[in-house]
Amino acid sequence: MNSLIVIFVKWSRHSIKSKNNFFYHILHQIKTSETPFYCFLSGGAGVGKSYLTKALYQAAFKYYKTRAGDDFHQIKVILLAPTGKAAYTIKSNTVHSTLAIPANQSLRNYKQLDSSRLNTLRSQFGGVKLIFVDEISNRK
Repeated sequence: MNSLIVIFVKWSRHSIKSKNNFFYHILHQIKTSETPFYCFLSGGAGVGKSYLTKALYQAAFKYYKTRAGDDFHQIKVILLAPTGKAAYTIKSNTVHSTLAIPANQSLRNYKQLDSSRLNTLRSQFGGVKLIFVDEISNRK
């Protein structure tokens, strides 16, 4: 059975040491954990959540691209955002556009993707090891 690791962090502008500790803790988890883990990062506006998320994304991207024996052409890490504005801010894509979900679709009116889209997604993202979603608070 896979274990679940949940980390909840909330900090202020002045806690640079805790940001460094958090960064290296998560990077260590990425490099050593064989089981899925989930992390929720929280804090007030302007404390560096998006900056830290982007730094973790870049470090994980570099790590997975340089691992011996891995296909470096295969996507291993994805950075997403729930809204277009948030995606633009972090220079990424929305969850809906990346996963080919129609823009008007939500959990309330969920319709399964057709087999062609599912096969395309499986081939594109079958090797994904890590997904970052920034600005989750923007979701309704």
